[in-house]
Amino acid sequence: MTRFAFDLYWVAVDPAHQKKGIGRILEEKMCSALLEQSPGAVVRVETAGRDDYLGQRHFYLATGYRECGRIPDFYSEGDDLVLYCKKIGK
Repeated sequence: MTRFAFDLYWVAVDPAHQKKGIGRILEEKMCSALLEQSPGAVVRVETAGRDDYLGQRHFYLATGYRECGRIPDFYSEGDDLVLYCKKIGK
């Protein structure tokens, strides 16, 4: 990508260990590393708009991302591509 833009491709936690803050810890560690390496960086996330991805979308909002774009019917009819962005530091 660019010098200050990064993609977060996956955050996955075994279902048996979800809702324990592990995903949040992983995301915070990534942000801390980016803050040292590239203050002011932007992290971009893509996810699906289907109802079964609602938990993922809530996770991104709860960890400081904002929805910055949506492409209707990207994956299939009724399944949008949802883009989230988060600025690290600065």
